[in-house]
Amino acid sequence: MSLPTLAGRGGEPARVARHWQLGGDALRAATAYADAAGRAAMASRLPEAAVLHGLAAEQFAAAGEQERAFAASLSRLNTLINGPASDDAVAQALALQAQAATDLQRVQALRIEVDLLAHRGHTEQAITKGLAAMALARSLGALQEQSWLATPLTGCLLLNNRAAEAQALLLPLQDWVEQHGDALERARYLGLRGSVLAQQGRLRESMHWRERGLALEREAGVTVLVATSLQHIAVAWGQLGLPERAASCQNAAGVSPSSAS
Repeated sequence: MSLPTLAGRGGEPARVARHWQLGGDALRAATAYADAAGRAAMASRLPEAAVLHGLAAEQFAAAGEQERAFAASLSRLNTLINGPASDDAVAQALALQAQAATDLQRVQALRIEVDLLAHRGHTEQAITKGLAAMALARSLGALQEQSWLATPLTGCLLLNNRAAEAQALLLPLQDWVEQHGDALERARYLGLRGSVLAQQGRLRESMHWRERGLALEREAGVTVLVATSLQHIAVAWGQLGLPERAASCQNAAGVSPSSAS
């Protein structure tokens, strides 16, 4: 079967990519590997997605598509953020920064490093790197990157009891997120604002933000996020001395009151 026929009949993208690679068509191979990586990521097969993104990056580079090769390398590291801890992934993020050809690419590579550091518990390093990345993103007007950076950076600031700094970080992003963010990005932002307010002791205000985020998560049908938001709201009700409401939220989240922390 010829390569065009295989692709036209909807062959498995990774298999198609291998055929294009063996046939010497690096650009088509790269595109097919990237497609296969996207499918693997959507199916939560993250190790497989990381390998496929890496193959896509190699083939884009071979085709002379350096910007797309960089983007594929970013995607590869992004799949490793929530996976098994690997110090090598942080080293790879540093190497990617050295490969960056523009300030925007430097911000993107820094963001990956910040996320990796945060997930591995290196909060002070993540804050230092994150604030530097945020300053560079602001200088570029890169609001999408600022929004993505806000998640790990806010989490690390809160772990270090720096709620006022986290609030100052988030406030300038509100209008952009509301106008340009998709439902889950808006929900994530609302949750961050709720977490900051909770640490400041403004529990009822925090629930207002969390409940707005919860509505978006329910609308999107992301069960895991809904359950997490309900647990946060349950904790706030408990702190306000309303155990019945806390228990109701825990039950809705699928967590028994006795097992909730």
